[in-house]
Amino acid sequence: GGTGVRVSLRSRCPVGVHLLAARHGGGGRARAAGMTLPGTLPEVEALVLAEAGEALRAFVKAHGGGPLPPQDA
Repeated sequence: GGTGVRVSLRSRCPVGVHLLAARHGGGGRARAAGMTLPGTLPEVEALVLAEAGEALRAFVKAHGGGPLPPQDA
């Protein structure tokens, strides 16, 4: 195997995790995606949480604020 941290992403809200994975050479679907990132676990965790937070804030801002509604099948 290679080096890096394998990241699995899941989403139950309208923000698709496949976009985050694609930015880092990964892939998947809107609700389940993955990627492998170089670095240590704490470094990768900080990066992924920061980028996911940015995506969530952008979505909320674009849709008038308020909580994100859960998306059931």
